[in-house]
Order: sequence, then C-alpha cells, then structure tokens
Amino acid sequence: MAEGILLQLAGEILTKLISLLSEEYGMLSGLKDDLDQLKSTVSMIQSTLIDAQNWPTGLDSVATWLEKLRHVLHDAEDLVDEFCAELRHREVMTREKHAKKVRIFFSSSNQLAFNYKMARRVKRIRERLDVIDKEKSYLWSHSFVQGRQQDVPSPIRMRMSSSRETHSSLNKERVIGRDDDKRYLKSLLLVDDMSLKDNVSLIAIVGMGGIGKTTLAKSLYNDGDVSEHFEIKMWIWVSKQFVEKIVVKKILESATKIPPIGQELDTVQSQLQDVIGGKKYLLVMDEIMNESEDEWKKLKDLLVVGKRGSKIIITKRDRKVASEIEGMTTSVTLKGLSEDSSWSLFREVAFEENLPKPINPKLELMGKEISSICGGVPLAIRHMGRFLCSKRCEEEWMSSLSWKKHLEVAQQNNDVASILELSYNDLPLHLKQCFAYSSLFPKGHKLKVNELIRQWVAQGFIESSKGEKSMETIGKNYFDELCWRFFYENSSDENNFDDYVYMHDVMYELARKVADKKLFVCGDINNNYVVSEQTLHFSLDYKIQSWQDVLSKLCKAKGLRTFMFLHSPYEEKNEVNEANLDELFSSFPRLRVLLLGGSNIHVLPNSIKKLKLLRYLDLSENNMKSLPNSITELQDLQTLKLTGCYALKEMPRDINKLVNLRHLDSRCCSQITHMAPEGMEKLSCLQTISLFVFDCTKTNKLRELNELNNLTGELKITGLQQLRSTPYEVSLVNLKGKKCLRSLKLEWKMGLYKHEDEADERVMKGLEPNPNVESLGIKGYNGVGLPKWMFNCHLKLTEIEMVSCHRLQHLPQFHHLQTLKTLCLRDLRSLKFIDKFDNPFSSSMFFPSLKSLCLANMANLEGWWELSRAVAGETSENIQWLPPTFPELEILDIYQCPKLNSMPKLPSSTKAYVSLCDVGVQLVISTIGPVLLCLRTLRLEEIKDLNCLPFQQNINHSLVISSTTTSPIPLKYLQIDKCHDLVTLPEWIYIFTSLETLSISKCPKLKSLPKGMRRLESLKRLCIEDCPRLEERCKEGGEDWPNISHVPNIVFFTAQSSSGLSLFDISYLYSVF
Repeated sequence: MAEGILLQLAGEILTKLISLLSEEYGMLSGLKDDLDQLKSTVSMIQSTLIDAQNWPTGLDSVATWLEKLRHVLHDAEDLVDEFCAELRHREVMTREKHAKKVRIFFSSSNQLAFNYKMARRVKRIRERLDVIDKEKSYLWSHSFVQGRQQDVPSPIRMRMSSSRETHSSLNKERVIGRDDDKRYLKSLLLVDDMSLKDNVSLIAIVGMGGIGKTTLAKSLYNDGDVSEHFEIKMWIWVSKQFVEKIVVKKILESATKIPPIGQELDTVQSQLQDVIGGKKYLLVMDEIMNESEDEWKKLKDLLVVGKRGSKIIITKRDRKVASEIEGMTTSVTLKGLSEDSSWSLFREVAFEENLPKPINPKLELMGKEISSICGGVPLAIRHMGRFLCSKRCEEEWMSSLSWKKHLEVAQQNNDVASILELSYNDLPLHLKQCFAYSSLFPKGHKLKVNELIRQWVAQGFIESSKGEKSMETIGKNYFDELCWRFFYENSSDENNFDDYVYMHDVMYELARKVADKKLFVCGDINNNYVVSEQTLHFSLDYKIQSWQDVLSKLCKAKGLRTFMFLHSPYEEKNEVNEANLDELFSSFPRLRVLLLGGSNIHVLPNSIKKLKLLRYLDLSENNMKSLPNSITELQDLQTLKLTGCYALKEMPRDINKLVNLRHLDSRCCSQITHMAPEGMEKLSCLQTISLFVFDCTKTNKLRELNELNNLTGELKITGLQQLRSTPYEVSLVNLKGKKCLRSLKLEWKMGLYKHEDEADERVMKGLEPNPNVESLGIKGYNGVGLPKWMFNCHLKLTEIEMVSCHRLQHLPQFHHLQTLKTLCLRDLRSLKFIDKFDNPFSSSMFFPSLKSLCLANMANLEGWWELSRAVAGETSENIQWLPPTFPELEILDIYQCPKLNSMPKLPSSTKAYVSLCDVGVQLVISTIGPVLLCLRTLRLEEIKDLNCLPFQQNINHSLVISSTTTSPIPLKYLQIDKCHDLVTLPEWIYIFTSLETLSISKCPKLKSLPKGMRRLESLKRLCIEDCPRLEERCKEGGEDWPNISHVPNIVFFTAQSSSGLSLFDISYLYSVF
C-alpha cells in the first residue's frame, strides 16, 4: 500500500508544481529555478515508485526507504500548499480598496523575506530527496530486488482489473442460514412466561465477531409480529461504554428520538422510568463489552419496571453472563453457517448482476471452495463475494485461489480481520486512504456522510475530475463503493448526504489494523499512545484532565494535519480555554482538519490565522458570541461548521475573503442578525449556506444571493421584512435556478410598514424555488394570499410548515401534492378555511402520502373546506356529501382551534396518535367517534362542554358483547386534561382491553371511576392530578379503590408537584425552523 499511496502523493505534488510554475507570479521571482529543480527531482522519484510496485514485500530496508520518502514527500506537499495559500492570500489582498495596506503587504522587504524562507526550505527538501534517490540506487545496484522478486509471492497486493460502477443504494440485508435460530429466538420474544420472577427477561445472542449477531438481532427487531407484540422498541449500541449513565441516556434517546433532558444521573433515571414504566418493551443492547457486575445491578434495578413480558436482547462475543442477570437470561450461541448456507450467501453477493442466469460451472466450483474456507462467517463471506463480484473471467478467479493458504490459516485461527484484509487489499489506493482515515473515529461512532466526505476532500484524498463532477460528488462515489463492499453500514437503503452510517466493530478493528500507527494516532485517557515526527492524524474522544499534557505530547508531530476532538453527547464536555487554543494553533500550522465541536469555547483567539492550510473547521456547539476577523485569512478553508452556536451574533466582517469556502453550516445559530457587510457573491465556490440574513441597509444582498449559483442542500433566508419598501428588487434572486436546493425556509419579522401584505405578496412571488425542493418553511409572512407557484401540483414537496403568517386568508390546495408527508400550520390568525373545495365529489386522491398533520393557534379557523356557492347549493338540496379520508395519516395534533367544526376523516385502519386541545366538542365527536376503536393514543385537553366521553353514542350493546371475542382494541394511552365539564367515564370503558396508561388532570367535576375499570387488566399506570373529589375516592380505602386496586402504579399529583409535561406530547415532531 505504501508505495502506491506515495506514488499518488508524488503525482499530486507534481500537478501542483506544474500549475504553480505555469503562472506568472511576481512573488516567484528568484524561486522558479528552485521549484523547477524540485519538480524534476519529484518526477524522478515518481518513476522510482512505479518500479517499487514490483519490489518484494517484507524487506526492512525497503520499508525504511519508503518511510523516509513518505516523510519528505509530506513536507514537500506542505511546502507547495503553503505557496498556493500565500498566492491566494495575495490575490485576495489585491481586491482590497485600501491601497496603502496593499502596498505595505507587497513591499519588496515582505516578498524578499518570504522568498528567502521558502528558497531555503526548497533546497533542504531537494537535498533530502537526492539522498533518498541515492539510497534507491544502492538498493537496486545490489540486485537484491531482482534476485528475490520471484521468492516472495504477493497475491494480497493485486490490484483491481476494472472498477465497478457505483450504486446509489444498498441491497437490503437478508438473513441466510439462520431460520432455526430466528424461529427459536422469536418464540422467546413472543411468550409472556408468567412463571418468571421478574417482569423482564434477557436473551443473549453470543458469537465471534462477524458471525451475524447484529444482523439476526435486526431481523428480529424489525419483524412484524415482534413489533406488534411490544408497545415500545429501543436499540442502542453499547461497546466499551458499559456505564449506567451513558447506557440510560442512549436508551432514552432511542425511545423518545430526542436527547435526554439534563445531565444528572438522578434526572435521567427518573426519565427512563417514566418512559418504560408499566410498558411492555423490547430493548436491544448491541455489542456489549467491558460489562461489570456492579453496572448490571444498577441497570437491572432500572429496567425491571417494565410490564411483564418485556425483553432485552444483548449481543456479545463471549458466553460469560454476569451473575446479576444469569437467572433471567437465555443464551443462544451462533455457530458458523453450513456449507450450503455459506454458498447461498456467497452466490447472492458474488453473482448479483448475473442472477437468475446460470452460473459458469467453473466459477461455481471455485466459489464453493472459497466460501467454504471462510469458516461460515457471514461478514467474511460477503466481503469475499463482493471482491470477486468485480472479476469477470476465469483467470481472475483462478488467481484468487492463490490466497487459499492465507484464508485457511485465518480460518483456523478464527481471524476474521485477516480474511477481510484480503478484501481491503483489493481496494483501489484512493479508497484505502479513505477507509484507513476512519480509524480515527472511536468504535461505534456515528459518521455523517457529508461530513466524512468533506474531510476526505480537505485531506486531499479525492482525485480531481476534469469533467463537471464536484469533489463532493466524486467523494460520494467513493463512499458508495465502500458501502457496496460492506466497509460501512447504513440503516436506510439509500446513502443520502445527511445520513449517518456505522462501521461494524470487526471492520473498525480492520481499519485500526491497516492504518499506519505512525501516521494515525488515537489518544486514550491513560496517555498510553505514541506520537512521533511522522504522526499526521490525531483524535481523542474523552474528558481531558490536562490539555497541557496532550499538547506537550503532540509537540513532536510538527507536520500534524488532523486534530479531532470527538465529544460524546452522553458524557461531560471538555472545555478549551483561549490559552490552550493559542498554543494549539501556534504549534501545528500545517493542520488541514480541526474538530473542536462541543468544547465550551467562549473566545476564539486571533492566532487562528496561523493555520494557513486549514480546510475543515468544526466549531459547532460552542459559546462564542463572535468570530475573530482573522479567521478570514484562511483562504484554503473549505468547510466552516458552526451548528448550534446559539450565542453567535454575526459572521466575521471580511468573510468574503474565504474564496475557497464551499460549506458554511450555521444551523441553529438563532442570534445571527446579519452576514458580512458586503461581498458574499465573491464566495463563488460556496455550495451550502444553511443561513442567509438580508441586511439591505448595508448592501444589496439580493444580488449576492443570486450569484451564489452552486448552492445545494438546505437554505434559510431571514430578514425578508427589509424588502417590504423595495419588493421589486426580489427579481434579482433566482431561487428557481438553484436546482440542487432541497430545503428552503423563508422568514420575515414583524414591522411597521403600512402595506406589508402587498409588499410581502410581491416578495413571495419572486421567491419561487426550483420544483425539486422537498421541504418548505414560511414564517412571519404577512400576505393575504400566496403566489401561483405554490398552487403547482407538480411540486415535489414532502414537508410544509407555515408559522405566524397572521394575515394569511387563503391557502393553496395542498391535497393534490402527491409526495407531501408532513403539514404543519401554526398561528395563522386570519385563516378561516384550509381548502377551497370546489368539487367535493371529485374522486381524485386526497393527501395520498400525508403522515403527520398539525394545526395550532388558529382562533378563527372554522372548517377544513370553504365550499363554493354551487357546492353549498347542492348540499342544501339533500345531496349527501361524504368528506374524504386521509388514507395514510398517523399523527394528528390540533391545538387551540376553538371554532374548527369540520375535518376530513381519519382512516379506519389507523393506529394513530391523536391530540385535540381547545377545540369544539362537535369536532371531537365527528373526528374521534368513527375511529375510536382503531386509535393507539388519544389526548383530550380543554374541551369545553364535554360532560362525557364523546364516543359514548357510538358504543352499542352488541359492540360491548363482541369486544370480548374480537381482536383487542389497540388504545393504549388515554389522557384527559382540563375538561372542566367532564362528569363521568362510561361503564363500558372495560372494552379498552389494551389500555395501559390513563391520565386524568384538572377535571374538577369528575367524582368517580366506573366499576368497568376492574376489567382493565392491562392498565399499569393511573395518574390523577388536581381532581380533589376523585382523588379522595381513589385512595386506598376510598369508595373507588376496589375499581383500581389492581393497577400497579397509581400516582396522585398536585399543582405544585406536577411536572407540567404531557405524557404524549408530539408537538416536537413539527418544526423546520
């Protein structure tokens, strides 16, 4: 690998030198001869490296020679990059209007000092390369290379004969050869053994790395019968972080889909018990390592609060079970696949493009032999199959059989990594670098696709294309190829730029094995890591006790290119002070990638400007109020990540000097009020800018935005209220021409302009996006209507959110949008109707894909439809009109819409989550009544005139009788809040046989609970808050105590002790802002 990567590096240096020498730069005066000689020397070394690919492996002298060469080539690359950075810096300076500054900057003394310094460095590098070339001649003259070429077989070093076209999607994993194991494990999951002492039992899936433990667990987790059996499912990856606090936080995040609130252990313990208490849950704890009896005891006490029948699946490599859980654990050891199953899996992967066509008999025979040698390990079989998938003739397959001895030895030693290394060695050089770079991340770390690719670009791992493809697109092709070869795993079928991916733990071990430990160093909390002059990449992921110790140990690595601090969201954050940062920036001026996210940084020192070669900078989730203007001297910077810097108020004044900036990520930087004073259009390389703030009092931002033609991904535009006085200028923006935008958010602030409605309508008309936009958010818009482009039924929108559009009276007919999945309308004060339904009898599809609907804070909303006069006349003539039904709706949240009286129907087959707050009782009856027996969760809050449950009239005697024999009614959660007129609950409440949680709050007239409560055998949690009369009757010894005494968890709250949080709050699901 080494000589190949050095060959590629030499080629890149030559390309840069040729480009440098082809330009007429005054600053190169007196240096061109030196640089030209350097080019000749590197060219000669390049030729030597081509020959070196035929040298034998395993010779110490060759390895030492290559190591010396690598060190000097990296120095040469740094030198050339510094030249290029200085040139870009001077080009930017020439744009300055301040002629005096430019004259000083380009003074002869300044240039002479730079040229003298660089000439000395060029000379030293040439001298070192000359020595290395002489050493090569010495090695060659002794003919040991030629004499031993045939003695050292090197099948591992074979290169791909051809490159396979990359795929944009991954094949879904299929479990092969595990039918019996899955059947047995599934039976364990679905049985509720009443003889067990504890409510919760454990299933341990045990086996060596790569044997398929996680794949089998995934298959069970996603099985339809299993999903139906459990009311809540959670999946966490544990690895070496087997610590109670971290594990509990991971479980909470998996269950709620949001990070846990608070950092204290008591807080997260309480939250966990609220989430899983009394519920039948399934928890998968994947890849457990470093487990301890003490930690298991703590976790067990927290996890046993689940309902009887709850299950925990753990996957681990060893058979040992902690004594604390031994009595409640069933272990299943996975063995290697049979030969037939191994061949089936190999066949599926290796011949995927040819199936179901017949397979060449000779290839089939060789394939069976290779698959059998893999020892029945699915991960190894898949890798070998994918490796051979690209081979197209018998000769190439025959050459692979020369690896047979290597495979057999690896199989005998259960060394899966060695088998996988064969697959790694078949990768092209550029993919090897990219994969080895992954070794810097800790095991189990979630890798975001776009961030990983941008770091590859920053490191120079991406080979530039002469065509129109961007570096990011080429990097995406690299990534897809590695996924196709199973080096990365993705939970979805497509690798989108915003997806997170993982590395199998065995693949991570392979990355650590193949990465040169002198180049790639991962810190550890005990400081047991070695840093040398050759170290280029460094990462750490733990709480730093002394930054000074870390920096002191790193001081040897003068050529350091990567510094990563990867904080865990479940652990306490580090804090880096200004002095530490200053030392870091001063000590490692050759950094290309710097990750300092979540480091509690309050002030970023001016010394950041010393990192002239920096290309990727992550400052996310820090506390800076501003960035130093000196950061704009980093002309090589490609990515600036500021996500979650909530205190940040403005961008650097001269941000337009970052001429190579490609990605500016400032999501969740809500305090930013303005961008740079001028010149944003000069950022011609910019591809993503998540936030663009108009400040038209200083410069024409519309023109600047128009000239940013390469924008992709997400764009939020704020400050649009400033266009109200000059709405005609919006024509300068060409959002429709930005074909790669996928998310657009438009935001106005309230103002004092008299004709805001007309002005906003003109502005909105000019902000028409490209039809490819998938997510649209509009906030603060004050127009009465919306432009025609929003009525385009060919839009590909999947998500729409409209917030605080106070004057808006008319909406487009969103129901025609075929791809719309989420619709959220909030605080539209003037809106009376959502849809103008001219033809209610139309058979056209009504919201065919809508999953989530939120209507909130719309005091004047009267109904869904505003019927035309013709339709109103027809309905008045007793022509029956049946409102349409949402065919796919899963979540309905209506909040503070007191006048709303009509809604489309919910699908009768739904198991939806419905929350109705401050709406009319008739709407509740018409919406809930027909589908009550199909709902899973129901929340009713502030329903005036609701004196009994609205669906009582829909329950008849025959239904009550049949409820005991038909399939159970799925309602599991029922919450009733602030229904001040509620007097009683129905006796037939017992038909809700699946009901597990009942919450009643602030219903002062409710005096008793019916006897039917006794038959609610699934009810595990009853919460009563601020219902004084009811509370007295429900306490032990009270009149209603016999009706609820079987409920294991009964809680009484007062106004002072109440948390104020809804048990079923789903509003967090909405908001693109």
